[in-house]
Amino acid sequence: TYIVHMDKSLMPSVFSTHHQWYTSTIDSLSPASPTSLEDPKSSLSSSPKLLYSYDEALHGFSAHLSPSELQMLETHPAFVTAHKDVKGQVDTTRTTDFLSLNSKSGLWPASNYGHNVVVGLIDTGVWP
Repeated sequence: TYIVHMDKSLMPSVFSTHHQWYTSTIDSLSPASPTSLEDPKSSLSSSPKLLYSYDEALHGFSAHLSPSELQMLETHPAFVTAHKDVKGQVDTTRTTDFLSLNSKSGLWPASNYGHNVVVGLIDTGVWP
């Protein structure tokens, strides 16, 4: 799976949405079998598969691509970059244990156990 960043300014006017453009671009890598987000059977074939369209923080998509399909995509005029998607390991689901906070003394009770604390950063791992 790759996260592909595309230059949105190069979208041809024939497409009304970026999603349509990305779907067409992916389909052009393997003309024999069209791609669909809604077709669960499509994941069983070896053709490239569009998984998600990005249109906020970056313009692009994620897709299952073979090395040769990625190489073909890299020649597309609107191609900016592609990053192999990797699964991350969750470090903790229990922050108090992970940080070794003591519930009887120290920073944890002194901060009223985090009451009214707002987490200011959530790292999604998406980077163009």
